[in-house]
Amino acid sequence: MKTLAKLATLAFLCLWACHPATTTGTSWQTDQWDSGITLVPCTGWSVCGTFPAYLSGGSINDLQWTWTAPLTVGTTLSIPFEVVTTGTVSYQGSPNGATTDTPPYRVTLMLDHANDNSTDVNYRFYCTLPSGTYLLGTADNKPQVLSCPINWQDWTNVDGVTNQAGFLNTIGTLGNINLVFGGNGGLAHGLQVIGKATGEVGAPTIQ
Repeated sequence: MKTLAKLATLAFLCLWACHPATTTGTSWQTDQWDSGITLVPCTGWSVCGTFPAYLSGGSINDLQWTWTAPLTVGTTLSIPFEVVTTGTVSYQGSPNGATTDTPPYRVTLMLDHANDNSTDVNYRFYCTLPSGTYLLGTADNKPQVLSCPINWQDWTNVDGVTNQAGFLNTIGTLGNINLVFGGNGGLAHGLQVIGKATGEVGAPTIQ
């Protein structure tokens, strides 16, 4: 039994020592669809930013981390974050998004092909696992980690279907790792908040 326990301990340690986490790029950035949000450095995180207020004309749609190194099938993408709220808060779909956007509003991991032309449905892939999505309001004010294995079966394209060839092409010619904000009808259509909510986000890692 002692021998088995030692082997289990060594195997656990090897997950970290033999497969260390890697990060490339420098920081999170907003994209052209975001407005009314400014990202700033904050202690313990890469950036922080306050969600745009409801009916302010602003919207948080997509945070991007430039990542051009190819991803390896079988590794796992992880991003730590926390949503910090003050008082009573509710989330709303951005008026800039589609009228079909409805709750639950969420944050989702997305992979973005380099030189995304916004027309090829296989240039963006969204994690479909519960571990790769955070439903806003369910565990605010608690640190979270979004994670998703780099396996084509666990990601869908813009049309909501898996596509092995398209996924492998995207992870081989990657442009950005993304956190997208939206609801049913559009995972990246954008959000606003009634009340006050601030997002705190750490660097993505692949392990």
